[in-house]
Amino acid sequence: MEIRSIGDAVLFVSAALSIKDALVEAVAKKTNLRGANLYGANLYGANLYGADLSAADLSAAHLSAADLYGANLYGADLSAADLRGANLRGKKIAKLRVFSGLYEYEVWAVLFEDGSRGVRMGCYLKSLEAWEDAGGIRKINLAEFPDDGSERSEQRAIAFDFARAAVLRMNVVEVPAATISAI
Repeated sequence: MEIRSIGDAVLFVSAALSIKDALVEAVAKKTNLRGANLYGANLYGANLYGADLSAADLSAAHLSAADLYGANLYGADLSAADLRGANLRGKKIAKLRVFSGLYEYEVWAVLFEDGSRGVRMGCYLKSLEAWEDAGGIRKINLAEFPDDGSERSEQRAIAFDFARAAVLRMNVVEVPAATISAI
């Protein structure tokens, strides 16, 4: 089994019989998986703790119940990825919306299973409360994004407001126990 980059370079070779097992092995060996092409991969329950999957293509991947705590997903394409129940920063994701094109970095609206909500702007993932406590998006990372009324500054604020509104509209969906036992 080979794990290849988006550009088709071989990143890791394994005797594993599945991409999931090969990926878990690569992560355990601290392999650099930046830019890995994992499009549509079934990674259900994979332990990806601490993996560097920055700029990886995880679109349409099945990552539910995966351990992503400490994983670097900066710039990873997660469009249409199933992340329900994935562990992110010690919390399990119930719903996730990923937006690109709102501003220069990817934006996430995240609803966790415990009902808490967060927004990721570039590399900053914070709960809505933590964003508020920090003074809002306009007070974070002033070195790169000064709050100066520029088009770039305003685009970032609009992207945050969009993600905040999206996560506030999300609801945790309860799955009946009978459905769980039937899976």
